[in-house]
Amino acid sequence: AELGASARRALADLASPLAGGWQRTASEVARGFKEVAESARAKREEASRQEEEESKGGGGAAANAWPTLGVQDLLDVELAAGAPVAVARYLLSALLKAPLVFGGFIGAGAFMAVLPESALADGFSLVVDILVFRVFLSTLLRDRDAILARSIGDACKASGGPGRAVVAVLGAAHCNGVRRRVLQADGA
Repeated sequence: AELGASARRALADLASPLAGGWQRTASEVARGFKEVAESARAKREEASRQEEEESKGGGGAAANAWPTLGVQDLLDVELAAGAPVAVARYLLSALLKAPLVFGGFIGAGAFMAVLPESALADGFSLVVDILVFRVFLSTLLRDRDAILARSIGDACKASGGPGRAVVAVLGAAHCNGVRRRVLQADGA
C-alpha cells in the first residue's frame, strides 16, 4: 500500500509543476542522494579519526568503531556476485507489495523499448527515471531502514541491556541508513 501511495504521489507531483509538485520531487530525490553523500562523508571522517588515533599510538574507540560502507566496499567480488539476487528480490518484493506500480514500470520500460530515438523518448525516459528514484529512494530504502532500525533497537532492549550482543544481517543498501538511525535512537 505504501509503495503504491508513494508512486501515486510521485506521479501527481510530476503532473503538477505549478502546484509545487516538481519541487517536492526534486526535494525527495535530493534527500535520497544527500543520505548517500552523508554516508560517504561519515566514512571519510571515521577513517580520518582512526588514522589520528593510530598515529597517537592507541587503538581506542576508533579501532572499534562501526564503519559505514563506502564505494570501495561496493566493489567487493562477493557483494557483486550477490547483486543480481538482491535486485531480483527487490523486484519480487515490489511485485508482491504493489503489482500495479510494478506493472506500470514494466509497461513504461516496454514502451521505451519500442520508441524511436528522439527527444520525446529521452524525456519519457527521464520521467521514468525520476519516478523510480523518488519511489525507491523514499519508500523502499528509507522506510525499510526505519523499520529495520526499530527492530534492532527492540531486540537490543529485549536482550538484557549493556554487555549483550545483538546480531543483525542487512543488505548493503541498508547498512548506512540503519546504522545512522540506530545511533540516533541510542543517543536520544
